[in-house]
Amino acid sequence: MAVVIIGGGIIGWATAFYLTREPSTTAANSIHVVESTTTPISSASGYAAGFIARDWFSHSSAALGALSFGLHKELAEKHGGAEKWGYSRSTSASFERNPFIHGENWVESGSRAEVAGTFHEAKPDSLPTWLKRTRHDELDVIGRDDAAAQVDPLRLSTFLLETATTCGVHYHGGAKPVSISLSSENSPTSITIASSTDSTQTTQLPCSRLIITAGAWTPTVYETLFPHDSTRIPISQLAGHSLLLRTPLWKAGDELAKQQANGGPSPSLSQGGCHAVFSSAVGPDGRGDWSPEVFSRAGGEIYIAGLNDPALRLPELATDRKLEPEKVKILMEEAGRLIGVGDAEELEVLREGLCFRPVTKRGTPIVAQVRPRVWVAAGHGPWGISMSLGTGKVVSEMVEGRVTSADVSGLGL
Repeated sequence: MAVVIIGGGIIGWATAFYLTREPSTTAANSIHVVESTTTPISSASGYAAGFIARDWFSHSSAALGALSFGLHKELAEKHGGAEKWGYSRSTSASFERNPFIHGENWVESGSRAEVAGTFHEAKPDSLPTWLKRTRHDELDVIGRDDAAAQVDPLRLSTFLLETATTCGVHYHGGAKPVSISLSSENSPTSITIASSTDSTQTTQLPCSRLIITAGAWTPTVYETLFPHDSTRIPISQLAGHSLLLRTPLWKAGDELAKQQANGGPSPSLSQGGCHAVFSSAVGPDGRGDWSPEVFSRAGGEIYIAGLNDPALRLPELATDRKLEPEKVKILMEEAGRLIGVGDAEELEVLREGLCFRPVTKRGTPIVAQVRPRVWVAAGHGPWGISMSLGTGKVVSEMVEGRVTSADVSGLGL
């Protein structure tokens, strides 16, 4: 059985990873991952926050979210995720400098705190020490560290890529699908890919199962391969800028020291003490509320994002993105207001980012078979990292014709 996966982000590599662990699917049977960019993990999977939740989901995706949360913990336990990709427990909090500012739903404002649903008493040892407090602010714990975690998504995605390719999965970087051959039963038999920079350089791959995990580019891939199909994949892009920072107030090992002080388990499993803070802000012109999200990661990094733009055009390749300096400036100024340093100049910028998250109008992903032996797994919005492992496992089971580990019947087209 030849399986071709279009899209080399975390969903694609999680699917390849779990396919190599299926009893009747091995790399010897030919598993191919096709990625349009020459730089691996160069879109949302490499620039996301890496926040993982157990139960912040609507009914149709709740089972997938819970499955994936457990798989993240299991993978970290088995492969040293705390050290290799910064897997750590995380306390989540809602923070309002001005309690009268509130965001809309996450698609419109970028905030995920709206769906947490539960507020807890904020104990001093559960609060982020790096957060700059004011006299009238409000800080509420909305998620305990047994129901939320964090990872460095770039390192996790790289681990999945390296593990899958070590098992024999074929990786075709810098290549795009251009056509597909179908059997008399309308199912795939082969797929032709071409170099992203030279369309005359083509390769034909055997393909009896096709999985499209191309994120915001999924509709384009589908329409390229099936131009006469009336089916449309209802996924669009949501652009978002981000910054990866370092501050003297949050150093490598702080999360471990905090956990040990609280009597937590061994750091070999998951380092506690990290935080996810969901806030709100007003745009520089006094209008355009947005929802900053700030995450302190294991290893001494702080990530800030939440400034989203659904109108920013999707580039042909993820590596063609162009950061908007004014958006980066707004993020930096907000980081200076939220992180307890004298001013933003005390923050070291490790990386500026722009990624395009795949979103659906209904706010839940598409994880389904869409035509004979063709599956789509995309549209996860801000939950791509969180749901990645569960999606990969479920799709691998679908391809195998097995009962899935989570009910995703509500995640069709």
